Amino acid sequence: MRRKGMVLSLIAILIGLTAATGCAQPTDAPSKVLTIGRRDDSTTLDPIKSTENINIWLASILFAGLVRVDRSGTKLEPGLAESWTVSDDGLTYRFAMRDARFSDGSPITATDAAFSLLRIRDDKESVWGDSFEVVSDATAENAHTLVVTLKTPTAPFLALLALPGASVVSKAAMESMVLEAYAEKPVASGPFAMETWLHGDRIILKKNQEFWKADEIKLDRVEWVSIPDDNTRMLAVRPVSSTPRSSCPSRKWPSCSATRTSPSISTRRPSRTTF
Repeated sequence: MRRKGMVLSLIAILIGLTAATGCAQPTDAPSKVLTIGRRDDSTTLDPIKSTENINIWLASILFAGLVRVDRSGTKLEPGLAESWTVSDDGLTYRFAMRDARFSDGSPITATDAAFSLLRIRDDKESVWGDSFEVVSDATAENAHTLVVTLKTPTAPFLALLALPGASVVSKAAMESMVLEAYAEKPVASGPFAMETWLHGDRIILKKNQEFWKADEIKLDRVEWVSIPDDNTRMLAVRPVSSTPRSSCPSRKWPSCSATRTSPSISTRRPSRTTF
């Protein structure tokens, strides 16, 4: 039950992140850089090794999954899989992979997707292993066809695939790099790629020019700046030097709301699942 509760909470987090993506772009801003002030720095960029928001926020835009949550936060839509079918007994899923590439220019194939699903299930450091025990096998029928068989019919299986932990990673990069190095500077499958990680200070992401919907990404960079002190973070956002802030302390909610008049600042009252 605790695992199920965590999965449902993370689905809610993902919905919040997806909905926020559509409204977090600054308007009337001279540059195409979004700076986000947050309390803590990330600890890993390996999507299977964390359920913490500070890591999930980054994984959600560094990586892409087979399916994703739409902007309304109410439906699933195609991601790296442009379509799929489910057998009558609910045990076999066939995914048609779209023509897409990783940030290093290499193609994203069904082999990468199969590797990613088996890794999240089997890796001893995966915090999502229990949720994906339902997967019996994942194989690449060919470069563009992924076949996933389940041990038992599982209604929320597609929703599980939309979680950041189930993102598609590069099999070749994962096997050629030291795992710690990959967790620091992964080869991305999502809309942004790693540029710089200054531990304890900031993480700078750049637009992934290879992303399958790169023409819809309006930002050149996103900078996640760690500002541990609540007051300092509030002062940073007032002159619009940091927009938006991801961690507004509860005692500052009234003043957070007061900044809504600035078109460059996105504010919202935090919920228990997202903050």
